[in-house]
Amino acid sequence: MKRRSCAVLAICALTAIAGSAKPTALADVTADSGSEPGLAACEKVFATTDPAGLWRQANGPGTPPVRIETTDVDADGAGTGTSVVEGQVIIYWDPSQVITKDGITASPCEVLYHELQHAADDGPNGLPRSELDQTCNGVKYAEWRAVAAENMFRRATGLGDRKAYNGGKVGPASFQDCRKQEQQNNKKKGSNSAFGDPHITTTDGLIYDVQQVGEFTAYTSDAADAPKVQIRTAPVPDSQSASMVTAAAVGTGDERVAFVVDNGQLTISHGAKHEAVTIDRGSTTTLPGGVTVSAAAAGEVFVGNSYTVHWPDGSELYVDESGFWGLRVSFAPSDKAKGDKPRGLFGTLNGDPADDLTRPDGRVVPVNSPDDVIRSQFGDAWRISQGESLFPYSPGQSTDTFTNRAFPVPRPPFSPAVTDQARQVCTSAGVIGDAILAACVFDVSTTGNPALAGTAAQVSREQTITAVAGEPLNAKGFGPGLSVSGAVHNDQPVTYEFTAKAGQVADIRSVCTPAGKNIRYTISSSTGSFADPIGGVDGCTDLGRVAFAGAGSYQLVITGDGQYGISWRTTPGDIHRNLNQTALNAGHVNAATRHYLAFTVTPGQTWTFTPDGICNQVNGFEWSVVDTSGALNDRGIYDACDPMGPLSLAPGQYSVRIQAGGTDADYHFTVKQS
Repeated sequence: MKRRSCAVLAICALTAIAGSAKPTALADVTADSGSEPGLAACEKVFATTDPAGLWRQANGPGTPPVRIETTDVDADGAGTGTSVVEGQVIIYWDPSQVITKDGITASPCEVLYHELQHAADDGPNGLPRSELDQTCNGVKYAEWRAVAAENMFRRATGLGDRKAYNGGKVGPASFQDCRKQEQQNNKKKGSNSAFGDPHITTTDGLIYDVQQVGEFTAYTSDAADAPKVQIRTAPVPDSQSASMVTAAAVGTGDERVAFVVDNGQLTISHGAKHEAVTIDRGSTTTLPGGVTVSAAAAGEVFVGNSYTVHWPDGSELYVDESGFWGLRVSFAPSDKAKGDKPRGLFGTLNGDPADDLTRPDGRVVPVNSPDDVIRSQFGDAWRISQGESLFPYSPGQSTDTFTNRAFPVPRPPFSPAVTDQARQVCTSAGVIGDAILAACVFDVSTTGNPALAGTAAQVSREQTITAVAGEPLNAKGFGPGLSVSGAVHNDQPVTYEFTAKAGQVADIRSVCTPAGKNIRYTISSSTGSFADPIGGVDGCTDLGRVAFAGAGSYQLVITGDGQYGISWRTTPGDIHRNLNQTALNAGHVNAATRHYLAFTVTPGQTWTFTPDGICNQVNGFEWSVVDTSGALNDRGIYDACDPMGPLSLAPGQYSVRIQAGGTDADYHFTVKQS
């Protein structure tokens, strides 16, 4: 048995699942001697106050047994938790401890009610871990659900809502709305990045490496009111070949903001005198000149906060903390700055990666140049002088203090065993796309630090790579997290070869160009197969869902005359689980994917499926009942916000199929059979 303890109120759910014992048909909630009196008291409360139906569900059929074990819990909730051991849900609880955390005071019964939501989610009819581990505001979906249940309990007992979880904002909007807002923010944030040992991804889609040590211009332009961006890199401790971003600065003249990491600690300063800036998570500080700095939870792959510096011209700098492993930095210039000769490590921002390695003197280093040529002819050209520096320095320091032109020292190749292990770490962390996967493998192999895989995974989800330094332009193919662009002519179709795995689901999107209506594109199979028929669409229409039924080779085929741009957005794939016939069914369905909730019909049964609570009114949010072949058989497709049924179904196996077309949606519904 493994106990998980976290310093939060009514903490996160489970991780260790030891064994796979089959749950009993009828479960009950029991407690050890230390919790029996407290459980008896809460049982009386839950008999009349069970707004989410969690107590009823915990004692109902089809639910694994729940065992409550007494644990010493701190006043901030540290020690409370839930796990699953050999088919039994274990809740660690202190029946005597009132918790004060995140601006609320919670009774022991409220804490237990929070944990009962985790118990429901971790049972056989609960949500997949891949969904529960999704985050918004740095808070996992599992905790959004548990806080929502807790708030229902608080309202039923006359208390106000809990609005945060471990410092991360929760509600009042839904998890889905929160995710949509983050995705909108990341569209701007994800345009370029300096991360890891440093790898640079440009706004135009080029990825290259700068393992150099020193201070560099990441972005500058001819726009007088637009800020410049500079980064500082330093050696990874005890390494002669790996470096990391340890500081970033943004500013114009005396108006400047700097982020500096020293021994794992981040300090923020502003102005020519580099006065200290202190900012709490979830708040915004206004500095002289109209500059603002905001702090939010950095998410599960980073340590500490994610900062946004908003400049009066509309430009924004984004800085994510990675503790001892430095910073991840990205920049979104204003439209004016973007159009006024942008240049630097982040590229030229003109949509063409071919000239992203433009030096300050205007000469272009070819992107297919070797790494040492890119470092010496491009990277060294963007080193800053002392007069240009926006960074703070201690007495006796200057930009020369942080410069080492002899770095990096060449090192022999890693052994296959080392790179294979690093690749496993990176793929397990969720890194997608060959280019960023290669960068991740290098980082993990060089440093031995698996945390860098999380950073690479985040970047791979936010950015699309269209060119790789050291390779000819357009040399790569098509695949997850990648996009392709170029020109096609009537007499010569363009084809990209790629492979896919059985069960993989792609979300294929297009960029509408002025000639987009003159273009057609589709996905065809060479040796694989599709789960659904695939048609062709014009260059201004998203192909959307492509579900690969068989592993094999496929082709993206583009015909017509004009410019095209097509991307493969990754998805978690289709989700299959059992329908909960006694309690609420809930989940989050991603764009282009489907959820299948399986159930069995016996003779004479009639079924009704009813949405519960607030429903997402989005285009393409539909549900239906399908048989094992996926056929509707005249049962129809329903708007997922409308009831479905009553349906008289022949005996057999069926699934409720839920999909949301080109967007994401949350669903909640109950089932009634008669």
